[in-house]
Amino acid sequence: MATFDGMGYSTETEVKQAHLRMLLDMHLRVCKTVIEKFKAKPYYCFYDINCGCGRDKDGNPGSPLIFLEVAEKHDCDYRALFLDKKKIFIDSLIKEIGSDNLNVHIRHGEQESILPKYFPRDGKYRIGFLYTDPNGIANFDLLSAASRQRGFDKLDILINCNAAAIKRYKGAFGGRKLIEHLREINKKYWVVREPVGCWQWSMLIGTQWMDFPKLRECGFYDISSKRGMEIFDRLNLTHEELKCKQ
Repeated sequence: MATFDGMGYSTETEVKQAHLRMLLDMHLRVCKTVIEKFKAKPYYCFYDINCGCGRDKDGNPGSPLIFLEVAEKHDCDYRALFLDKKKIFIDSLIKEIGSDNLNVHIRHGEQESILPKYFPRDGKYRIGFLYTDPNGIANFDLLSAASRQRGFDKLDILINCNAAAIKRYKGAFGGRKLIEHLREINKKYWVVREPVGCWQWSMLIGTQWMDFPKLRECGFYDISSKRGMEIFDRLNLTHEELKCKQ
């Protein structure tokens, strides 16, 4: 993967951002309907823990701007955390969107230090997405810890996953397989997208409910379905392991 001012960028970036926009549009629409059924209306939450600087090398919107555009479109009450460990990205993002939106927290620092500060302390559950899009391998231990917090059990997890990197790391350093990482995350269902590129980039959604319309149109499948299992095997297994399974 190439970098743009230190931020990962590849030919798959355009696909990723298009699918993120589609997912947020669908997710916000569905969740807004759910929220309206509660007397004490919870707000929609978006925790973007690899937020970047807000735009790609061609000036197209990145995940923070995509979320804000979609949230405005749906006119929903939201809270957003945009977090990155690179200060240059955070400084650029603040210049891009300003610092006067009280519904947005823009933070510089390590995920392990910052995200736990946003774990629910009030006992109320959160509705929305915890989104991670690292250059390399996601911090699965942090995702697992977050998923087990009281109040985060309704929060869906969205991972832009570099499956090839996970397999290479496991082969070189004895790490865990992708399936082992997902088993540690407290989500009942997983949805998987067709991988793209030589690094097998895929989007994975961990959720407690399975009412996601129109996902198949973009190549997303329930991981327990026949097609979903076929896709996930390609992400989880090496070429040699796939040959043995066949």
